[in-house]
Amino acid sequence: MGEVYRARDPRLGRDVAIKVLPAAFAEDEARLRRLEREARAAAALNHPSIVTIYSVERSDPHLFVTMELVEGRSLALAIPKGGLRLDALLTIAIPLTDAIAAAHAKGITHRDLKPANIMIGAGDHEGRVKVLDFGLAKLDESLLLPDSGPTLTIEGRIVGTVAYMSPEQALGKEVDHRTDLFSFGVVLYEMATGVPPFRGDTTGAVFNSILHKAPAAPVRLNPDLPSELERIINKALEKDRNLRYQSAAEISTDLRRLRRKTQSDTSEVGVIAGSEPGRLVVAFREMVARFNHPIWVGVAGFVIAGALLFGAWSYRSKATVARHEATPTAGQVSAGGLLAAPGSVAAASPAPSTPTDLGNATTIDASVPGIGGGHASRTVQPVDRVEKPSAPGARQSANCGSDAGFHCGDIPDLLSRADSDAGRGDYADARYSYGIVLRMDPRNLDARNGLHKIAEAEKMQH
Repeated sequence: MGEVYRARDPRLGRDVAIKVLPAAFAEDEARLRRLEREARAAAALNHPSIVTIYSVERSDPHLFVTMELVEGRSLALAIPKGGLRLDALLTIAIPLTDAIAAAHAKGITHRDLKPANIMIGAGDHEGRVKVLDFGLAKLDESLLLPDSGPTLTIEGRIVGTVAYMSPEQALGKEVDHRTDLFSFGVVLYEMATGVPPFRGDTTGAVFNSILHKAPAAPVRLNPDLPSELERIINKALEKDRNLRYQSAAEISTDLRRLRRKTQSDTSEVGVIAGSEPGRLVVAFREMVARFNHPIWVGVAGFVIAGALLFGAWSYRSKATVARHEATPTAGQVSAGGLLAAPGSVAAASPAPSTPTDLGNATTIDASVPGIGGGHASRTVQPVDRVEKPSAPGARQSANCGSDAGFHCGDIPDLLSRADSDAGRGDYADARYSYGIVLRMDPRNLDARNGLHKIAEAEKMQH
């Protein structure tokens, strides 16, 4: 909307940023009110992740705003192809949600959240996040100037940047703070994958995507994403605002839990780039420093490689034993058709004594630890009527659907990824992939047996 210049305040001896309307709009009353609105909204906020407004000045014919100078670059320029690393993403996303929460607490809805309006600091402000441009903000009545003119929120009027609008915003409906949460979800998706979720060759195509289409699953674009981050993104992008996150504080809490979990998972080996090295890494570095000779370095590398190979062999051996010992029974089938670990069935009632439509079916009450966390009853067939394994090499049954952006053709890749994750001990990610397969193909025996092996392996660990 305006032009921003770097300037020097001689009285206070500091550099500032000056935002002024272009000469062509210097007498445009609507744009002047919008500039004043931006200054008033930002000035009402005092948060380290929101740009600080110093003053609103006039030097005829120009109205301008003096504000904090933030050196760095916009988030739009900081997102690489393929998306940000998880640690870098969380470093930006968490303070961003805190800034949004602070604005909402003051009755201010930004309505134009996008990477171009988010600055990532450099130099003395390295890594600091700053939210800019409150020119389209919806303000609480107490913040409006007496002569501020007509509101920008007239029903039917669309304001904002199309690709980052919420569905209600795109339809020109009255919006509340939850529109910012959807826009944040769009920004989070772009940070995670490198591309915005809603795209199209025309504005109409983008609107149609926002209103009617589900974006591609983030993990398909960036396989390294944890399933929990994908869940957070999907919840923020709910088209029904009543199903969406209801506050920025909720998103911030979930992101902080994710950061704690990833830091805990990598505390031993420091896997995430940029994180503090784990204890094994520190010990290895100390050993190299003590035995600073190529031979000793080679010996250390050989020992570590041997340990990793032994661990992989040990897991596969245990999994093989578990596979041979595991014989599925009627009591091992839970709601949704997933195999449960032995002993997880709470109760089973005998087969009916008189002939019914169910034949010799059995009603059981079963639960699967770690898969949905639920407890459900279901009528299942006895063992001699359970579907037999498909032909060698087959990875899916004849009837399957789609789920979370995946299709039948993706089942072999999902199973391979799940097997690989399980082999590394990443049971949560393996369960996620097996779960997608079973939602598409409930009778897939590879996924069922994979979940069973994970349960057996966890029992042996304990």
